[in-house]
Amino acid sequence: MFPGLLEEFEAGGVPVVREPTEMYFAPGGHLLCQEGRYADPTPIYQPTRSQLEGQIRARVRELPGVEIIDRCEAAGLLGASDGSRVAGVRVVECEGGAERELTADLVVDATGRGGRATRWLADLSGPVAQLSDTEDVVLQSGAAPWMGHYMAASVWQLARYRVVWLLLLLLAATLTVTVTEAFESTLEKATQLAMFIPLLIGTGGNAGAQAATAAIRALAVGEVRVSDLPAVIWRECRVDVVLGTMLATLGMVLGTLFVGAQIAVVVGITLVIICGWAATVGGAMPLLAKRLHIDPAVVSAPMVTTLVDATGLVIYFLTARTVLGI
Repeated sequence: MFPGLLEEFEAGGVPVVREPTEMYFAPGGHLLCQEGRYADPTPIYQPTRSQLEGQIRARVRELPGVEIIDRCEAAGLLGASDGSRVAGVRVVECEGGAERELTADLVVDATGRGGRATRWLADLSGPVAQLSDTEDVVLQSGAAPWMGHYMAASVWQLARYRVVWLLLLLLAATLTVTVTEAFESTLEKATQLAMFIPLLIGTGGNAGAQAATAAIRALAVGEVRVSDLPAVIWRECRVDVVLGTMLATLGMVLGTLFVGAQIAVVVGITLVIICGWAATVGGAMPLLAKRLHIDPAVVSAPMVTTLVDATGLVIYFLTARTVLGI
């Protein structure tokens, strides 16, 4: 894109790493040094941000049709008259404070983590400031999105937007009834198992919802991609196995106090397995939805919770059969 840029970096004194033995890493505070040589090592250029921006700015300034406005600061966005899109940006001169408006078909905020575009979008009135956030929040709560003022919507309108998802979740929840019927003989032999069903499926649903929310947020801000699916699954599974172990300790204490050591062991083992499984499902489903070109927000916490409820019961009863020998 910029021929000769690397040569200009080197001429300007930018540090260049030419051998792997010059590379040092400090993951987790442990200093590592890359030893050995590659057959054809590729130089690594390490310009500072100001050096990089200076070189690129100079190149861009030479392009025809490009104007760079210096000594100005963006102060806000301009919205179209109907509020349907961003129409430009407001800038303020650093000297004198004079403000002017620049219209544009496309506005890009390249300021990184310090960007203020999110707040500026919230300051705009109209659909452009509300549509995306409203849709994601409502979908994650297990309802259909709508545009309009909450207090202006009638009771029947709100009910209509929510009933479809609730019906689907109700049908999915029948899996829990089916699982309970399938393991009815196990419950008859150890009726005390029923006492911990709400605790186990509630914990699994919460763990899955936490993982799903974290994955959706990470996708939204670009911290993970679909190709990171194996890494996300492995990470979430380990996190919730640790959490499950903590919860299992408390669960075994409570189980021993109320029903005895054998049932307590079943509850403890099940908590560890359910938490790991719930996190795997919750972390994976948004990324799989993205790969299938489905809005990850549709894979909402209620849907993950419902799925984990049914599968969690299977895990619970199979663990009980194995530990108790029934």
